[in-house]
Parts: sequence; C-alpha cells; structure tokens
Amino acid sequence: MVNQRILIDGGNVSLQGDKMLFVSLGNAARTEEFLAKRLAQGMSDASIKSFKVSKSFADDIAASSVPERMAARFPNAPLAVDVTKGAGQFGLRATQIEALKKAIIQGSGR
Repeated sequence: MVNQRILIDGGNVSLQGDKMLFVSLGNAARTEEFLAKRLAQGMSDASIKSFKVSKSFADDIAASSVPERMAARFPNAPLAVDVTKGAGQFGLRATQIEALKKAIIQGSGR
C-alpha cells in the first residue's frame, strides 16, 4: 500500500489527511536509514518525498515539540520522535499539518 499523504506534482506539494504525519526536518541520513529499513521489510514502493519549508516553521516545530512520553499531557503539541536515532524527527498533529501546508515552499518538491 503506497502512502499517498504527501503528493508532489511538478514540484508542487499537497498534503492529505489530518492524522499524525511523521517528518524529518533536515536529517537526510536518518531519512535514508528509515527508507532502507522499510525496503528491507518488503515495502518496495516506499520512497522519500522532500520539499522545503520556511525556517520559521522548522524552528517553531523544534521549539514546541514534546517527547513522545508526554503526548497525552500535551495533545496539541508536535512530538519529538526517534530521538535516539537522530535529531529533527517529529510527529505532526492536525494543527501542525495545517501550519506545514502554509510553510511549504511550492515548487521545491521532489
């Protein structure tokens, strides 16, 4: 099953759904590692989708994120995930997904 939450057409990016969206902000090595894991699990249609976002969005997510263990106490905060694997890994909730849509630099998708 292909994850079609992030769609890229001619460099333009659109997002679908409002359930938790896991993203990596600026950590290409971790992204490549995660892709290799998915491919090894037999998910041959897995791929990396990348695009640029405003620096202020990335800074806001990093500053307002909470550890996964605190997710229930802060139900509207982004989650810092896989922190033992690398920095810049976040779970975005509906509020942050809406902010992400506005922060995407259209034309940068690949």
